[in-house]
Amino acid sequence: SAIARASKDLDATWEFGKWWNSPAMQMAWYTNAGGNAPARKSLFEAPPFTTDPLWKIAMPGFLDKDGRTRPLAERYNELAESMTPHLMDGFRGKLAPKVAVDNAAQAGTAFWKSIGGNADKAGPE
Repeated sequence: SAIARASKDLDATWEFGKWWNSPAMQMAWYTNAGGNAPARKSLFEAPPFTTDPLWKIAMPGFLDKDGRTRPLAERYNELAESMTPHLMDGFRGKLAPKVAVDNAAQAGTAFWKSIGGNADKAGPE
């Protein structure tokens, strides 16, 4: 899931993102339609992930720090997690959506630059 900073209607996009990433939607989509594990790690502590024999086999790959469940980009988890607190502040209503997305973009850009990345190669903001 992603929210583009340049969305034409950021408030509506933000509301969709909140709905799409809600625990109920994550569980329904990923276990019924998507056949994949949800993005919310907290859901891994509930059935079917704790009870289904096939999920019990697969879960170490999702939970292990060396698991390949995200894009195969070096330090992707660190990049994504540098932005997460800002987005969570928005989801919790502590920040307006635009502020949360802007803060997350700034944190991601700062992390990217700190590991030698070039923000100019990422394209227009």
